[in-house]
Amino acid sequence: MYNLDEQSFFNIFSLFLNSLWDRCSTYEESVKYRPRWPYDLVLLAKSVNRARRTYRRNKTNAKLQYDLYLKEIFNEERFRHIESKNDQKMEWAKEGNNIWKYSGVQK
Repeated sequence: MYNLDEQSFFNIFSLFLNSLWDRCSTYEESVKYRPRWPYDLVLLAKSVNRARRTYRRNKTNAKLQYDLYLKEIFNEERFRHIESKNDQKMEWAKEGNNIWKYSGVQK
């Protein structure tokens, strides 16, 4: 940079900024987002991962059974959570002709 004059340096730097601008993504605010899981479901997922790691380190039958047991409980709880969310959406869609809002069609 020290052997360039100012004009050529600024030309190269402006080309760099222009290419950087083209390569960078823009921030767009999201109206819809995926909400978080409930805290107890997050803790259950962490315990499933912890049990899986301990089984992978020490492959014993007891640790395998514990891992499978926790995985089964987690899947049941996740299914209940998803099912309750779907039921709430359907109840919301049923009342007051909200099906058009749910489907995305505006009146």
